[in-house]
Amino acid sequence: METLAFAMQMELDSEAYYRRQASKLQNTILVPVFQSLADEEAQHVKLLQAQAAGQPIDLPAENGALTASMNVFRQVDDFHAQHPEVLDQLEPYEAACELEVKSADLYHRMLEASTDEPSRVLYTLLAREEEKHQSVLEELYQHLNRPNTWVEAAEFGVREDY
Repeated sequence: METLAFAMQMELDSEAYYRRQASKLQNTILVPVFQSLADEEAQHVKLLQAQAAGQPIDLPAENGALTASMNVFRQVDDFHAQHPEVLDQLEPYEAACELEVKSADLYHRMLEASTDEPSRVLYTLLAREEEKHQSVLEELYQHLNRPNTWVEAAEFGVREDY
């Protein structure tokens, strides 16, 4: 039960972290991404609380909220000087990615230790969700860091599309 309590606290901390980042990035296109991540972490807390209480767990269908929020990048052109503070916010993305890696690792360990099928299903779902969050954050970091790493010169050879 101690591991379950730790997992719940970790999810609460993650939710708070994402809400802080959303408030720090007000007036940017990135707010919906962090809000979606926070909302998903809150859902994870509810699932873990149900597990701890021995209640039946109502597993959500495949969550499209985070995927839908990623469509914000299709709505805008490249970042320009209108949001210079976004380019200075790379550290929170790295920190968030580390949180997601630790969360996924914890759920994989909990999965290995679980003996009943409902727990195994829950921990598998939560591990996948955290891995999905990690992937989103890595893409976000790469997108925001691109102006710092992109070099346009023929001598550097073939580069991936920007």
